[in-house]
Parts: sequence; structure tokens; C-alpha cells
Amino acid sequence: MKKRGRRCHYVRRIPKDIQHIDTRELIQISLKTDSLSLAQQRAATLDKHILEYWQNLITTPDKAH
Repeated sequence: MKKRGRRCHYVRRIPKDIQHIDTRELIQISLKTDSLSLAQQRAATLDKHILEYWQNLITTPDKAH
């Protein structure tokens, strides 16, 4: 998580073992809050969804965007 101005953003690099499927270098998503506790909750939810997405890409790589 990173603050840009007053807002918190979720920031995560793409793991090397996924980069051949997900070609982005970095994920940056605004958490649309300046509350640290709310940002942590939203970041945890995003992290879970992103990990599920990557797992899906690994098991079915033809679905990559």
C-alpha cells in the first residue's frame, strides 16, 4: 500500500513466475480512501482477488488479457 497525496493506493509487482502470462509490470489501484484502516481492509480484499486471478491464469493460461 502506498499513499499518493491523501489517498491510499494498492501497489503490487507482478511475480516473475506470472509475468509470462500477466505482462503488466505493476498493479496500482486507488483504494479511494484516506483512512488507513479502511485502506488495509480494501487492500486485503484486492490481494485475495488478484491471487485468485493469477491462480486462474496459471490453470487456464488461454484466458489471459
